[in-house]
Amino acid sequence: MNNTAEPPAETHGSNRDFSYQLQTNASADAIWGVWMDVANWKDWDLGLKDARSEPLALGIQGTVVPRSGPESKFKVTEFNESTYTYAFENNLPGGRLTVCRTIISTSPTIIEHRVTFSGLTGWLFGRIMGGGFKMALPPTMHKLAEIAEGGE
Repeated sequence: MNNTAEPPAETHGSNRDFSYQLQTNASADAIWGVWMDVANWKDWDLGLKDARSEPLALGIQGTVVPRSGPESKFKVTEFNESTYTYAFENNLPGGRLTVCRTIISTSPTIIEHRVTFSGLTGWLFGRIMGGGFKMALPPTMHKLAEIAEGGE
C-alpha cells in the first residue's frame, strides 16, 4: 500500500455519526472510478459480500449484501460528479443509514467517508451497528486507496 497519509488512529464522531479521512497517492479520478464500480465494492468494503446497481446517479436504487445480516436496498440521495461526492441511504425500521463519500481535496487527494444513523431509531442502530462500522472504516478506506493506486 502506497498511501502516505497520517490518518487519525480512529474515526471521528459518535457511533451514530462518524467519519474517517485518508490522504492517498491515487488521483481523484482513480478514487471516483473505484467508487462508481458498484459491482466491485465488495473488493474494498470489508463489510460487504455483494452490491448491485445501475450506474450511480441521483435517484438510482441498488442492493447491498453485508457479510452479516440481510441484504438491503439503497437509494442515491446526493450525486455530484464535478465535486466527487455522492451519498446513499438505506431504510432501517424507524430510521435511516446514510453513507456519504466525498473527495475533499484533489491536491493532495484526501477522501472522506461519513456514516450517519438518523430517525427515531438512529440512536439504537448507532448503538447496535455503529461501533463495528467505525472499526471497519479505516481498513476499508486503506483498501480502497490501495486498489485506486494500483489501477493508475
